[in-house]
Amino acid sequence: MARSNETTTKFKADISQLKASMQEAARQVRLANSEFKAATDGMENWAKSTDGVNAKVKQLNSVLNAQKAQLSSLEKQYALVAKEQGEDSKGAQELAIKINYQKAAIGNTQAALSKYETELANAGKGTKELDDELKAVG
Repeated sequence: MARSNETTTKFKADISQLKASMQEAARQVRLANSEFKAATDGMENWAKSTDGVNAKVKQLNSVLNAQKAQLSSLEKQYALVAKEQGEDSKGAQELAIKINYQKAAIGNTQAALSKYETELANAGKGTKELDDELKAVG
């Protein structure tokens, strides 16, 4: 019987830098959340205040940027693991799951951001209409 010669190559990917970028993005989310809390602390209902809604929009923009950075890092990690272990490996599948959840989180943040930006735009229109009415009365 002929013996086949097989060569096995192992790859060891260094994902420590990618993990560090994930941690940095998570810190950015926590920072944005704390800044929003500080900006709206003392407001009875921040959602009814233009300053409160402005603070929410700023927070959501920061969170969205951090979430996109996390997604990018996850996708890079996935590419390395898929190359090293294969796309059907447990590690690659776990990262694919995280990527899907991260995409969903980004979608939720974008929807909330759109909602609050619309509220701000409507509040701006209401203020302009009130100014026009006051000018007409005056």
